[in-house]
Amino acid sequence: MLHNDLTVIKDRVDQLESAVPKSNANQDRFAKFINRQNRSKNIIIFNVHEQSNHNNTSDTDSVTHIFNKLGTDIKLIKISLLGKPNKSHSLKIELQTVTDVFKILGLSRLLKSDKNVNDIKITSDKSPYQ
Repeated sequence: MLHNDLTVIKDRVDQLESAVPKSNANQDRFAKFINRQNRSKNIIIFNVHEQSNHNNTSDTDSVTHIFNKLGTDIKLIKISLLGKPNKSHSLKIELQTVTDVFKILGLSRLLKSDKNVNDIKITSDKSPYQ
């Protein structure tokens, strides 16, 4: 009798577990949302030319020079090198606000008219899902 009751309970638990919808889809959507929020204050600058010695100071100088060419004094929070350093590399720039990102992206078209920086491209930091 006890064995039968245990079997019935086990079958009922299995049945209930299979009826509960999996929350992986919701977790995936939430993870994607958090990822987009984390990236919303970032821009990616491609084809940044390496200075004489590669270090974070020269990257900061390069980004400051690009921002000056755009006629803006937006302050950056953090610079990260994407990939390996070489003659021309990409940088991820974290800015203070999303508004700063949109301002830089809007002004980035001005780089095409300057022959010293016309090969530099600026984009928003997109997730692989975008």
